[in-house]
Amino acid sequence: MVAERRAVTLGDVRDAQAELDRLRDAETAELQAVQALQADLTQKRTEIEARLAGAQDVLAVAEAEAQRQAALEEARKAAEASRSSTGAAAAGTATEEGPVAAPPGSDGILVTPTPGRQSAYGWRIHPVYGVRKFHRGMDISVGCGTPVIAAADGVVQSAKWDGSYGNIIVVRHGPSPVGDLSTAYAHLSEYAVTSGPVTQGQVIGYVGTTGLSTGCHLHFEVRIDGQDVDPAGFI
Repeated sequence: MVAERRAVTLGDVRDAQAELDRLRDAETAELQAVQALQADLTQKRTEIEARLAGAQDVLAVAEAEAQRQAALEEARKAAEASRSSTGAAAAGTATEEGPVAAPPGSDGILVTPTPGRQSAYGWRIHPVYGVRKFHRGMDISVGCGTPVIAAADGVVQSAKWDGSYGNIIVVRHGPSPVGDLSTAYAHLSEYAVTSGPVTQGQVIGYVGTTGLSTGCHLHFEVRIDGQDVDPAGFI
């Protein structure tokens, strides 16, 4: 009987040990599954955080660009208001009555700054805003990168970014038969000169589409005593 009981007891112990091993194996498998799930969650959290950081960077860039565009628009509006105010106060300013014509004796003083199809100075429908606005120069349509030459001997008065004009060079030619003469060359892609004297026919820049522009062209202005006039009468 003792032997039988011992055999039964040993069998029970073996069964219990086997059950314990099975439970330990199951617990180990569950633990490994939990660890794998935790690792997967950690990886996904890292990916989400990286995407969020990238989105925040994109948002910051977009906000900065929006602020830059708003500043440019404010500068454009201020420049337009300044030009309108100055023009309205000056004698002979272009108004609804019509453009300021070139004075007698001005024909042939200047050479055309670049070849291309020319549009008129004066009132027109603005190509961007779609409203009637006064166009204070002559647009010459030609490919970007085309050289722009000085229309006459003079000195570079400025070469800078100027709102809707984009990159613009202003050359002062000084006293002329019709008054103090200067010319402006806007929407340039780059400058060839930024200061000093220039001679008629010298390359001073290259056609572009900077500023408020719908395509490659040169915006050319002629100014007498600081007031814009029709460039067609000078070429």
